[in-house]
Amino acid sequence: MSTVYDIVTEQIVNALEKGTVPWKKPWTTGCPMINGQPVLNQNLFTKKAYRGVNMLLTSLAPFASPFWVPKGEIKKRNLTIKEGESYTPIVYFKWRSKEELAKATAAGESKAPCFLRFFQVWNSDQLEGVEDLLPKLDEVEVQDNKPIDAASVVVKNYSKKPKIDHVGDQACYNVMSDLIKMPALEAFFTPEAYHGTLFHELVHATGHKKRLSRDTLVDYAPFGSQTYSKEELVAEIGSCFLCATVGIETPQTFENSAAYISGWLEKIKKDSRLIVSAAQQAQKAVDHILETKFDNK
Repeated sequence: MSTVYDIVTEQIVNALEKGTVPWKKPWTTGCPMINGQPVLNQNLFTKKAYRGVNMLLTSLAPFASPFWVPKGEIKKRNLTIKEGESYTPIVYFKWRSKEELAKATAAGESKAPCFLRFFQVWNSDQLEGVEDLLPKLDEVEVQDNKPIDAASVVVKNYSKKPKIDHVGDQACYNVMSDLIKMPALEAFFTPEAYHGTLFHELVHATGHKKRLSRDTLVDYAPFGSQTYSKEELVAEIGSCFLCATVGIETPQTFENSAAYISGWLEKIKKDSRLIVSAAQQAQKAVDHILETKFDNK
């Protein structure tokens, strides 16, 4: 019987085996907007944006619309799924309270501290009868400088960022000196490539002990190890999330893409939880960079 982790992993592995890197979706400057604000993939009716691995899973799907409809709402709203269309899985993740764990133990049920369930959602492009329910998006006016400005603002406003030196021909983050080194903007083929690379290094930096203290960064790990690979996944997925937020396109930035993909594919197959866990850590890193505040009441 497949677990939720297996279902999520299958989506990623299938994309990898087709020769694509799923978290490197070519984001365009024409990011969907409403009243000047970017619209990320979200539940059409609750307006709640997908986060973590759900943002990743919905980004894998080849649809332009950012609006998604859960299975239950399709019947409730008398919508029709277009012939030949299939659902996209999303994950519901919840930590169990001490009381819930105690009840589960008393009932002889699983003692797992958290549980995952998956649900079926369809993109609005896959449905008929949904047109009148869709919010009106802004007219797309592509101006190359806008998304780059937005990316620069993210970096500028990140109050806890490390020092960034533009020197040499390597892009890297040194955890010991807490320093990011980047080639000059002019050295990149496109401004989008520069910002995507800088986002990658900034996500790495969030793992420093004085920030999120992410074990995949602070614990020594040799190149190619499981820990090293997971940290690279965190950085790349986090970079993708940030690029999606500011609406820029990023080409692949892996120096040895083939080696990375081959190595990660084998590790993902061996550990079905790797993608889910990495996406969760990437979301935490992005929230830290954007200084997102949540009301947990």
